[in-house]
Amino acid sequence: CDRLYPVYRALVQNALSIPDASLDQLPFEAQAGESDPELFRDACPKLILYKLMNSFINDITAHQIEFMLSDILTPQPKKTIQIVSVLVDFWEHVKFREERTNQIFRKFDERAERRELLLNKLTELKGKSEKKRSEKKGKDHLTSQKREQLQQLTEEMTKLKVDSVSIDETLSL
Repeated sequence: CDRLYPVYRALVQNALSIPDASLDQLPFEAQAGESDPELFRDACPKLILYKLMNSFINDITAHQIEFMLSDILTPQPKKTIQIVSVLVDFWEHVKFREERTNQIFRKFDERAERRELLLNKLTELKGKSEKKRSEKKGKDHLTSQKREQLQQLTEEMTKLKVDSVSIDETLSL
């Protein structure tokens, strides 16, 4: 009894993440009816553990194994081995699932980081592209201005040539 109680208690605490204080105190509703608290001081933690273990074993074995108070108070070797075996198998299963889940989350995190990097690069490239477009528009605008100036100069030169020809004709007369 004194050897299995700490084992079961540790398993319940680790597997179910139950705080130590929860295993030593009865719920508030149950405390109100106590007539002699000293009488229940040693029994309460064992009763609490029994209820937890009973529910836990029933849940993980689908009621195939029944955990009884005698499994804590006067354990039988064969049944104790069976219960501990079930608990160890469950614990190994939980650890395996936890490792697998962590792997999946790590992959997800890596992909999320990669996605973030790609989005940042895309934003950077869009910015560069927009800058080049605006520079090109600016250059195109300058080029069109230069063409207009060149055309005006060409027209003025043509006009000057025409004026020069008419002056030459006038002078030759």
